[in-house]
Amino acid sequence: MRSPLHPPTEELTADQLADMRTYFDGQSRIDLVVWVAHEHRTESGPDVDHHLLLGLDDEAYAELDVAAIAFGIEQEAPLAGWVDLYPLSEVEDVREIGTVVWERDAPPAAGLDPLDFHYTYEAVETPRDLVASVRWAVEDEPSVRRVELSRERLRKGELEVFTAFRAYVLYDEAGTPGRSVNRLSDVLGEFVTGNMGVGAGHSLDARVIATTAYERAAEEGRT
Repeated sequence: MRSPLHPPTEELTADQLADMRTYFDGQSRIDLVVWVAHEHRTESGPDVDHHLLLGLDDEAYAELDVAAIAFGIEQEAPLAGWVDLYPLSEVEDVREIGTVVWERDAPPAAGLDPLDFHYTYEAVETPRDLVASVRWAVEDEPSVRRVELSRERLRKGELEVFTAFRAYVLYDEAGTPGRSVNRLSDVLGEFVTGNMGVGAGHSLDARVIATTAYERAAEEGRT
């Protein structure tokens, strides 16, 4: 969980509270919502922003696609501040610090919204010009091993809520992606319309179905 957390310095309006409580009354997944302030540092010094901490049953948290649930809630709910989804036990620990916006006071009734958000992934086509541009963007960074491209869809049940083109830069643990992420973002903008994101890491989530657009040969990048 983020730290340090403090009592909020911004008060939620009566209308905000009413709208959020109506939303959470209608769902069966979240059990506790707490409004807190989070202190963090920026280039210009200390700063404070505000977060809604959403508590999800600990066992469910370990099993569900929590990133999809959090993003899905952000897409449809009338929320304030940043939204973070945590195990219920962790949110319970900070309820005395913040303002309790909403909490479940009885077992959820049948028919409530289960907030069944989840991601699906599809491989994408990689025309020759796209592959060449991807290579140009990353080949000067010796730590970059591979670039994977995918179409990510956020669904609620079977309904598509949001879609984005995703690029994943995979690099050696001992190195860095260098400028590859920014350069790749620039060149992909020539090929992709709509939402797009480029991320970097050491491995690809096993759930992601993707197309390899670049792979460095084993002997390349050695010194």
